[in-house]
Amino acid sequence: MLKIERTENPEYILVTLKGEADFNSELELRREFEDLITKKVDIVIDLEHTDYIDSVGISLFTYLKKELIKKNREMAFYRPIDSIKKVFLMTRLDLLIPILEKVEDLEKFGKEK
Repeated sequence: MLKIERTENPEYILVTLKGEADFNSELELRREFEDLITKKVDIVIDLEHTDYIDSVGISLFTYLKKELIKKNREMAFYRPIDSIKKVFLMTRLDLLIPILEKVEDLEKFGKEK
């Protein structure tokens, strides 16, 4: 099961995912991402409370990033747990979507534009 929380501010939308980003949560994540694409700010995905991600979750993150590129917007991951960070490094997703580790990184991300 996946719980999605959203915090909006002028620089970016922080989307906190709690649970598993996988096949079972695909429809819920897709709906959330479709709505995020319509917004006019950058997106940060907080993964501190995400326990698991599979290939469906990775493909949805890739889809979101590609759609944001078309709109000249950015996306980043924030505080992924070690096992998820390893998946991003192994799949090289970190080269497409930056990983922010600290609050300072998040604050800088919001002010880069």
